Amino acid sequence: MAGSSDRTLRIDYVNANWNVGAEAASAFELLIVTEDGERRSLPITADELSALGPLLRRDGVLLFDPAGQTIIVGNLVGEWFQQDWIQGDHRIAVPAR
Repeated sequence: MAGSSDRTLRIDYVNANWNVGAEAASAFELLIVTEDGERRSLPITADELSALGPLLRRDGVLLFDPAGQTIIVGNLVGEWFQQDWIQGDHRIAVPAR
């Protein structure tokens, strides 16, 4: 899939921490816990968090590519990934028309 590598993992948990008094460019920090239990911390601005927040609350599938430090929100429209997708799975079969 675009924006990912073969190291892409499903995100199990996302927490946001606000660093009071920090520079605007690092005011927030996302804690991402992936399916392998690995914890990753990503600095994020308030504007970026405002844009990303609604996507994190949707019923989509959240993925993280550590190679590119990329968060991928799947299934915004349609179902490309099954809800129980894990690393190594392929996209779901597209029904014939």
